[in-house]
Amino acid sequence: MPYEHRQIVFTGEELSEAVEAHNRMVDPPAILGEYHSSWVEDDEVKAKSLIPDAEATQDLVVTLPKKFVLGSLIRFCVESNIKLPRAGRKTFMFVGGKACLEIVLDPDDHR
Repeated sequence: MPYEHRQIVFTGEELSEAVEAHNRMVDPPAILGEYHSSWVEDDEVKAKSLIPDAEATQDLVVTLPKKFVLGSLIRFCVESNIKLPRAGRKTFMFVGGKACLEIVLDPDDHR
């Protein structure tokens, strides 16, 4: 039986916007301090934040969990009016060094 397979690939700017917006909505946030940027490095998503200190501002770089990035990309699509099927199996992956939301609609998939 045929199935549908979609991949939505995000630019660096879209990824950064998605991560920042999602981080504001989750509790506890995955990124502490003042969010600065996100990027893909070695098949991981990294985020940089600025942590104010009594003497100076420190940079903090973290590797984001895949589940957090998946939530970020889904939220970005919903807020950008990109239609996603509810029944679709959604996963996060990398395509050509960019973050990608993969959606599979398989009629034989009875999770």
